[in-house]
Amino acid sequence: MSSFGLYRPAWRDVVLGVAGFLVGLLAFGASGVLVHALHWGNTGDTIALLARIPLPYRIAIVLTTGVTEEIIFRGYLLERVGALLHSLGLGALVSLVVFGHVSFLKPQCEGADACCH
Repeated sequence: MSSFGLYRPAWRDVVLGVAGFLVGLLAFGASGVLVHALHWGNTGDTIALLARIPLPYRIAIVLTTGVTEEIIFRGYLLERVGALLHSLGLGALVSLVVFGHVSFLKPQCEGADACCH
């Protein structure tokens, strides 16, 4: 399996993975508080909208969204911009900014019923 990049992780990798997970967990919690504090939206309406979607479709949405985002922002944008700028770091920064901007776009709906057809 090492021929295509899979190998037994070292302890350092495990510790960094757990630390990254914990940082992500804290960031996720903080983002909810921040969204609420800045009045950026009502997550309750979004959750109510998602709850009405049948479970198989929700699973498909989660899987396709994650794969699509990885392909577009990490597989294409980061690599291409990094190659154009001759800096993988700058490519990562541009990808981060674009991904962050796209992530905050939302449909202009009035309540959960307006977007659910």
